[in-house]
Amino acid sequence: MNVTELLARARSASGHKTEYKLGKGGMKPNNLRPDSSGLCDCSGYVAWCLGISRQTDNPFYLNQNGGWIETTAVHKDIRSKVGFFSECEAQPGCIVVYGDSAAGQGHIAIVISVTISGGKKIASRIIHCSSGNWKKNGDAIIETVATVFTSNPNSVYGWYEGLSKTTLDDIQTLEIGRAIPVIEPVDGKWPTPTIVHQFGARAGFVNLWGCTGENARLCQTGMMINADGAPNAYHPKDIGIDHLRNAGAPPKDNDHAPHSDWEWWGIVTKNGKPVVQAAGPWAGYYISTTALINPGQAEDNPSRYIDSNKIPFIVVPNIDKGRAMIGDMAWVINRATGQESPAIIADLGPKDKIGEGSIELARRLGINPDPKTGGTTEDDILYIAFPGSGNKKGQSLPRIETLAKSHFDAWGGMDRVKSLPKLA
Repeated sequence: MNVTELLARARSASGHKTEYKLGKGGMKPNNLRPDSSGLCDCSGYVAWCLGISRQTDNPFYLNQNGGWIETTAVHKDIRSKVGFFSECEAQPGCIVVYGDSAAGQGHIAIVISVTISGGKKIASRIIHCSSGNWKKNGDAIIETVATVFTSNPNSVYGWYEGLSKTTLDDIQTLEIGRAIPVIEPVDGKWPTPTIVHQFGARAGFVNLWGCTGENARLCQTGMMINADGAPNAYHPKDIGIDHLRNAGAPPKDNDHAPHSDWEWWGIVTKNGKPVVQAAGPWAGYYISTTALINPGQAEDNPSRYIDSNKIPFIVVPNIDKGRAMIGDMAWVINRATGQESPAIIADLGPKDKIGEGSIELARRLGINPDPKTGGTTEDDILYIAFPGSGNKKGQSLPRIETLAKSHFDAWGGMDRVKSLPKLA
């Protein structure tokens, strides 16, 4: 098993309304879930995730407690380095644990993501089975912030010796490429956002919000549909899924000028003339561009650009700050319906306008995705962008989903969204 497989297995147990019960779960690693009875505790869950039985004949555990993988024994195992685990720095896929004490029972979890505090890595998010999860959410197994461990000085990180650290690409995906600061409420209250910028709009102004000390930027408005990057977006006869004038414009006072005389900003041109796709399912269509690109592809290859039909993305105004955010992650919520989606910032729009999303993003949010007739003018769409969270390159959909979710959860997730007033 590698880290990717471990986290996928761990997450597969969430959402089944597992009830917390001390001493349950983890006896049969081949079961589809930690315990077929629907009961489980923290050690049983971690043992099941790792594919081992919580009852073992390992000599270390036999001497400790008769052969049981539980928090106190695992904590001692990590410190002594003689059993299943060795001590490590915090990293996705490792475990974090503290043992029983006079203050109460120990606890154990699997680390999902990390951040940096005091110059060293610590867990930022974990997935675990706990009585608190059960009481609060009706499901003992969920992902949460890692405060229960980072606030306990006895917590240690351990690596299961039977777990591969996977490929470099997997590690980069899981490590997220940078530390993600975790934000939590203070005395039960989240930071209050204030207006940091205003964008002009035909119907007034759209506010951009932020909080002191945070990079995240928030905006609540409608959504226009952006078809750019889709190979069927624009056609010489204007029969594409979007109007040709969203990609270019004829000279003033000459609406009937040939396309070779148009000014183009949304399609590939060569010597000023728009380039037509020569082959493939959309042969005859122009090549639609996005500001963000997939590296390693030729300029006249449609695969170089971010396909609006397939990738959930948003558009930011074409100003210096907007250019700096290209390739960064975002999370978008339809506050009228509760539908949400990860997204990447993939294109630039007019300097004074904000509130555009791709066809795929609109689908995920329950919005009419037609570039010509779709979108919404209702101020229900909340955009949360995370500057500095990308690498200024196109990303695969699974990687976008992983990165955006990590940043959104560290920011506070839906709990924090629910605390926000209408930011329109």
